[in-house]
Amino acid sequence: MEEVLIQQGYRNQVEKARTVIINYAIEELKGVVEISLNQDVVDHYHDWNLPNNTGIMMFVLDERVGRECMPEDHVNLKLLESEVARISLLVEKVPDQIKLYPLSKTLYVIERKGILVPIEKSLIQKGFADELKMTKDELEKSHFHRNGKFEEVFQTSVKDIFIDWNFKEDKSYMVFILDNESSVILKTKG
Repeated sequence: MEEVLIQQGYRNQVEKARTVIINYAIEELKGVVEISLNQDVVDHYHDWNLPNNTGIMMFVLDERVGRECMPEDHVNLKLLESEVARISLLVEKVPDQIKLYPLSKTLYVIERKGILVPIEKSLIQKGFADELKMTKDELEKSHFHRNGKFEEVFQTSVKDIFIDWNFKEDKSYMVFILDNESSVILKTKG
């Protein structure tokens, strides 16, 4: 059904319907996560790549769970932060704060705080948050995919990039899903 609607030019309606359904599912899952981990879920995020038929749900907990994961040796975190800042500047502004969370060798979460510019804040106050989110989703993702040099940063291919925002808190979370092959991309001069 979604494919047909997207082909007919109703992508925004598909995204709105999916968001309603996913938010309902997240509320159900939130309780399971809280009981299973014995922690409160303080926030949640989700994003979908409709062409790839992939998606992600994230729950932000009040305390850290599990062990600290070290990034792969070939991932330069300063370079990753710099590239996230560079692409963010192309579509809005450099975030006031960028935090990197390598969760595994194929999963990196980036938290950006202080990302909204005054016109975006005004649109949110005037009730255009949904329209802004759809526009940011399309614009940011296209820039991060098209203009980002993330394969060079990670030295492997990036399978997916997911982004979601919390306008009230003026922050967003990005998730990079890397190819699980251990091949490293090497660039040659010439």
